[in-house]
Amino acid sequence: EELLSGPAYLWVALEEKCSMALWVGLAVSTWYKATTLTYERAALAQECLLLPALLLTQLCRFQLAYWGHTTRTAVLLAVHVFLGSAVATIWGYFMTLQIYVLRFDVVMCGISFGFLVLGSFIATLIGVLMAESKVGIVLLAFGTFAVCTAVGGFAGFYSSLPRS
Repeated sequence: EELLSGPAYLWVALEEKCSMALWVGLAVSTWYKATTLTYERAALAQECLLLPALLLTQLCRFQLAYWGHTTRTAVLLAVHVFLGSAVATIWGYFMTLQIYVLRFDVVMCGISFGFLVLGSFIATLIGVLMAESKVGIVLLAFGTFAVCTAVGGFAGFYSSLPRS
């Protein structure tokens, strides 16, 4: 448990930095599409509202992960993992459901999905090792299942879309 906690904490820091860089890329991509392509106002407003929602959810996720690792609380890590399914849903929207999807968006979403799944597995492993009750373990398992289901669902949906 002690050996894994340090690298897991470093993983959260790495995931946070990379996720913030991916968020900036997504914001720049949305700005580029809004200024160069024809958009319905409602669709543009929806995408612009999802950007801060993604940022705030990510910031909450990482803060919970830091607290969970610091206090060795599996339930905090479970909430961190559950919030990953919300993040995966927002990233999935930007990969599949927005008006214009650039290849750049798809690459960023794929990288984000990889970080989410790997981060969920690491948090679940550490959480199971430090869990004081079965409730923490069950919550971590369901959270990881939710993240994998969201990522898998959107990846499958994207692969079924026709290409132009």
